Amino acid sequence: MRTRTVDAVILAGGASSRMNGAAKPRLTIGASTLLDIALDATDFCRRIVVVGPDDLSDIVDRRLRRDAISLTREDPPRTGPVHALAAGLRVLRGYADPEADAVVVLAADLPAITAADLLALTDAVVDKSVDVVLAEHDGRVQSLVGAWRPIPLAVAIDAIGDTRDRAVRQLLTPGFPRIALPHAIDCDTPEDLRRARAALPPDLTDVADRVRTIAAPLPERRADPIAAIGTVLAEPLTAAVPFPARDRSAMDGYAVRGRPPWRIRAGVQLAGDRADRPIEPGTAVRITTGAVVPEGADAVHRDEFLEVSGDMLNPAPTAPSRNDIRRSGEDWPVGAVLAAAGRPVTPALASVALSAETPSLLVRGPVRARLVISGNEIRPAPAGRSHLTTDSVGPVLPRFLASIGIAVETVDYVDDESPQRMLPDDPEATDLTIVVGATGFGVRDGLRTVLDAAGATTEIGRVRSRPGGSQVVARLPGGHLVLGLPGNPYAAVVTALWTGSALAAALTAMPLRRRHGLLADDVTLSGPAGIDRLLPATADDRGRWHVAASVRTATLVGLAAADAVAAVRFGRRDIELIGLPRD
Repeated sequence: MRTRTVDAVILAGGASSRMNGAAKPRLTIGASTLLDIALDATDFCRRIVVVGPDDLSDIVDRRLRRDAISLTREDPPRTGPVHALAAGLRVLRGYADPEADAVVVLAADLPAITAADLLALTDAVVDKSVDVVLAEHDGRVQSLVGAWRPIPLAVAIDAIGDTRDRAVRQLLTPGFPRIALPHAIDCDTPEDLRRARAALPPDLTDVADRVRTIAAPLPERRADPIAAIGTVLAEPLTAAVPFPARDRSAMDGYAVRGRPPWRIRAGVQLAGDRADRPIEPGTAVRITTGAVVPEGADAVHRDEFLEVSGDMLNPAPTAPSRNDIRRSGEDWPVGAVLAAAGRPVTPALASVALSAETPSLLVRGPVRARLVISGNEIRPAPAGRSHLTTDSVGPVLPRFLASIGIAVETVDYVDDESPQRMLPDDPEATDLTIVVGATGFGVRDGLRTVLDAAGATTEIGRVRSRPGGSQVVARLPGGHLVLGLPGNPYAAVVTALWTGSALAAALTAMPLRRRHGLLADDVTLSGPAGIDRLLPATADDRGRWHVAASVRTATLVGLAAADAVAAVRFGRRDIELIGLPRD
């Protein structure tokens, strides 16, 4: 365990002149801003001071350890890194805590910097008892990636006097040590940013964006409203008839014409009657809820607001002024757009189509999938205490996939000696092949080898996520898509929900809709910084979300009592959610 104390100063207020005026701390790599990346890398520090404009407060506020982060600004602003560093040190020295063993100094323009890089610098400062250790990248010293002993740094700054427009190299003495760090590369130009984005494996947000560019929408087809449930509208749903189609009574009562009193006409206008007989002036006729209003009627008055005396009808003295006729087209006119293209056809939407008398819907989907369970040890029957493993994914994964618009048509079991059977014999039979297991880089993980041999294009081969880091999205030469999932049950299900939902949305031309929320608690996540997590999430009675810091992946016990799967960004409170099916 490390017993040393480290603070950090992040310089985030430069002019960004070579970025066309864009604020560098807000530029993004995947779902993370450059300031987020710096905050991830310094998450191990006791206190962090960000020196930059006040409008960075929203980035600070969404951090889990936001109470450990201060935001300050040098005065006047944009007067050089030493002036900004001095402002950050003043904040750190204002705390009553003991002096830190080291202070990390870094700029908020380092797209690949990690906590391991900064720990290497702080270890060198403390272990070698030197004043400063700076990073070096490709033979160039990175003066804004370093670790310092606090007191010598403060003394060096004081010795300068006026710190405005001074460079960090003016704080250095000859012969200072340096460490070569492959991730200590800064981002000064749009081209630097493009290279940084291309070099990093995608995070969970990148996965959804990338999938949409590689999965072409399925062909459109027509289906009647009930058969279309589970598909996605390829064109807007429009009304073929107005609703209601005729003026109808909204209540049991009387249809009347003219001013009271009204003489009651014999008979009752029932729901389903044609209402061929017009109503005369000064006349009322009994009418039931849903019945077509007779021609000539001015109003329908409900029973409780009327008084009957023989064959005469009058309003009750306390009757309000109201009319219980539902006018034709009151809910919608002919041609009204009742649902936009890209909406899932739910039972409710199908019911609306029936009410609108729209005979068929132009739809895409559902996405037809073949599910492959790989591994010699996996058996569909209970394995008991044998050397085999009971399949706890194959029987339930189709239910999870159905909740995101993927219909599993077949489930096949493939052993490790026949990895070529993972790929479809007839790629036209389904839209997607989903393989559980064999996505790693071990001796028995054959999916990548089989895909290469088939001439497939691997669109996604690794993701900055736990679990799900080894997932694969590939495209066979004919366009058939393959989604490779990790083999552990929990990892397979949550990766299927996350990446599978993105694939289903792309294939059906449906907008990808994610729920958003905030973590109710500060959570110390296990594992390295900068890696997204897919964790079980539970809502409390106030609608706040709670996640576990880690989860075991060999079973679905982590999901058994959960309400959703949360995509959690390291160090951040804001999360994205996918609900879990209930049937």
